[in-house]
Amino acid sequence: MPGTTLSYPAVSPFVTALGGTRLTLGAGNTRVSEVVWNDSAFGVQAAGGGGLTRRQPRPAYQDGYNPQNHRAVPDISALADIVPGLPVVINSTLQTVGGTSGSTPLEAAATAPVDASQREAGLPPVGLANGWFYTAAKQPSAFFDITQGNNDLAGVGCCRATVGYDLASGLGVPNWAALLATLPRPG
Repeated sequence: MPGTTLSYPAVSPFVTALGGTRLTLGAGNTRVSEVVWNDSAFGVQAAGGGGLTRRQPRPAYQDGYNPQNHRAVPDISALADIVPGLPVVINSTLQTVGGTSGSTPLEAAATAPVDASQREAGLPPVGLANGWFYTAAKQPSAFFDITQGNNDLAGVGCCRATVGYDLASGLGVPNWAALLATLPRPG
């Protein structure tokens, strides 16, 4: 059956699935533009993933964002391009790496200080952040909306960035400076 190929655990409703972006920085490291990561234009078969699952029902947190009856991925996106890339030390040498295998731990690390502040305040940890992310996305400043590019490597017609939630970049890239203010208080 032609179409997108999605993998587990990204399709699980109990994880936050990450897409990738290519970020262009300007003077002073200011954000100039950000598009869906897809290196096929450079002759490399590498891009972020996205699409609708075939068997996993749509989780409630995607109500209002995903009109289909099945789980959509990604939930959010983060830098996945090798330039500027993510710094790592390999064999005692500082190098940059890319891919969603790098963007995923980047976003996991971004939630660590949130969990620490929750614990310090005597509040529960964030846990699965998807409910928070989809609720926070109603605030326009909580995410950088990625509206350009696609992650279609196989020519199947999926997935192109649009305004708002899409199957190429999810809700977009978390704007941690604004996102923290949207963290719900325990009820």
